Amino acid sequence: KKEAALKKAEEKKKAEAKKKAADDKKKAEAKKKVAAEKKKKEAERKKKLAEEKKRKAAAEKKRKTEAERKRKEGEMKKQMEAKARAARASQAMSKYVPRIQQKVEGNWAYPPRGPEGCNPTVRVSLAPDGKVLKAKIVKSSGDPYCDSSVEKAFLKASPIPIPLDPELYSEFRTIDFPFR
Repeated sequence: KKEAALKKAEEKKKAEAKKKAADDKKKAEAKKKVAAEKKKKEAERKKKLAEEKKRKAAAEKKRKTEAERKRKEGEMKKQMEAKARAARASQAMSKYVPRIQQKVEGNWAYPPRGPEGCNPTVRVSLAPDGKVLKAKIVKSSGDPYCDSSVEKAFLKASPIPIPLDPELYSEFRTIDFPFR
């Protein structure tokens, strides 16, 4: 009886050890499964973050490209406006230079040697209404009497004819006028 009881107890121990080993194996497999699931979720999270980062980078690149395009368009528009303004100013200048020359010559007292060789360049500062604020020789003719008489002629001719367009005034504010 004792032997049978010992055998039974030993079998029971073996069965319990077997059961414990199976439980340990199940627990280890469950841990592996949880770890694998955790790893899978982390990989998915990283993948989503990488995709979001790529999407944001693409959106930022697109935004920068659009901003650069708009900046270039703005520059081109400004250049075209400046060219158009310069063309208008050039056209106005060619129209008004003879008028200015005529008005100044009407107020010019010839130097003692006469008008020959009297060809200085005068920098004339004008008010918006054409009033001469300042006349200064920037390139002398070589004859101080001639230079002085031309400066005085510009001051006497005030106001000189200039366009009334305020946009063109900036072109006529200061004129380097080659007096001939």
